[in-house]
Amino acid sequence: MLNSCIVIKSRKVDDGSAALTKEDSTKIFPFDVTTFHKTYEYSAPSWINFQRIDAGELKEIIAGRKYSWVMFVASWCPISKKSMIQNSHLITRFPEDSIQLIIISQDLNIKDLQEELFESNYDHMPYLMNSKKYGTDEVSKQENFIKDFDKKIPLGRFKQGGVPANLLFNNNAELLYVTGGGLINCDTIKKYTSLGCRKNQ
Repeated sequence: MLNSCIVIKSRKVDDGSAALTKEDSTKIFPFDVTTFHKTYEYSAPSWINFQRIDAGELKEIIAGRKYSWVMFVASWCPISKKSMIQNSHLITRFPEDSIQLIIISQDLNIKDLQEELFESNYDHMPYLMNSKKYGTDEVSKQENFIKDFDKKIPLGRFKQGGVPANLLFNNNAELLYVTGGGLINCDTIKKYTSLGCRKNQ
């Protein structure tokens, strides 16, 4: 079982916004809901682009599938990296039109995120939590995002910005399950969605 990271490596109050280079800025685009269901063949980490996302935009994506698995990550957490690899593989064991994995980073360390996503073989658009709307302090950024998404969701799990955080939603954006770390598997998803995994490929 994997626990989540709250503080490790070089986590600071700034989420990477202040250190964002001109080159890295060219990898960040506004949200476009039409791109999410596209798959991408990334030949190198540098090919990976990102879109900024807020809570309302996340709901647009969630409405497009019966179930959604949202994963909050950060580049500075090795457990987050390991979970991205594990979960990007796990999602391929479900029919693509039944559940989608949405990866949202709360930091903007672009090159590190590109490397981790490339190693994970994640082939959809990754997202960056909108710093202009939710702030650059990762301790409060996740909580601010969840408050904006649905004030009825208990905030206790999000107050310190620990990653990875896994949330399962139905297409009405109702939270079915939340857990930290790498504690999600086929049995977990089946319990809350009735979807069964295909055998290992």
